[in-house]
Amino acid sequence: PQRFQTAVNIYLVSAEAQCYWTMAKKKSKAQFRRLEKRAAERGEEYVPPPAPAESDNSSKPDFDKGKKLCEIAERLQNELKEIEENQELNSKDRRSARRKAEAIATEDAEMSTTELLEWYEKNSKNRSA
Repeated sequence: PQRFQTAVNIYLVSAEAQCYWTMAKKKSKAQFRRLEKRAAERGEEYVPPPAPAESDNSSKPDFDKGKKLCEIAERLQNELKEIEENQELNSKDRRSARRKAEAIATEDAEMSTTELLEWYEKNSKNRSA
């Protein structure tokens, strides 16, 4: 099969020219509205794809997510500490490095850095007690 990559989705096309979803980005409400508007302009009705099925293992993903958030928060704290301790950086470079570290942590954790660090402080106290 050949691979074609677009900005949002990756399609696998076989010899019979059938398309299979391998990965899809979650669409926003605005994207759904635009898709519905375009379909209406063509005289069609847009039918959104079905949502992925939820798994029955609800306790394990929570544990995995908590573990992932702890790792992200610890990595962020270590990076911020290294940035503050590095005397070779001027203030502009220090701010830039701090923003970059916070942006990476925000993207990985899918929450703001203040929420992440508050969550980490709360849960790290619970773990040590």
